[in-house]
Amino acid sequence: MTHSTYHSEENRVRNYSVMRLSVRSLVLTTTFVYILCMLFIAFDPRVATILFGYILHADLINVVRSVGWGSLITGLCIWSVGNGLYAVFMARLYNRLVS
Repeated sequence: MTHSTYHSEENRVRNYSVMRLSVRSLVLTTTFVYILCMLFIAFDPRVATILFGYILHADLINVVRSVGWGSLITGLCIWSVGNGLYAVFMARLYNRLVS
């Protein structure tokens, strides 16, 4: 490959716009999904247990779930922090790899 061909290919690659991941969007999305999941469990725990049993390939019928304001807030905080850290790690890794 000649010097001029290399530079033209390099310029062509640089012209592509690469979408970067937003950490805030990832954290808000996972928090929203958690709230939907908790509402689903709160309003119809029997159906939620059956559905999650199918998803996890496990028998969850004998698992007792009690959803209250305390468990909602505690789970939301733990879920948000855990997913927030994961989102920060993945977004930074992705953004660094595509730069």
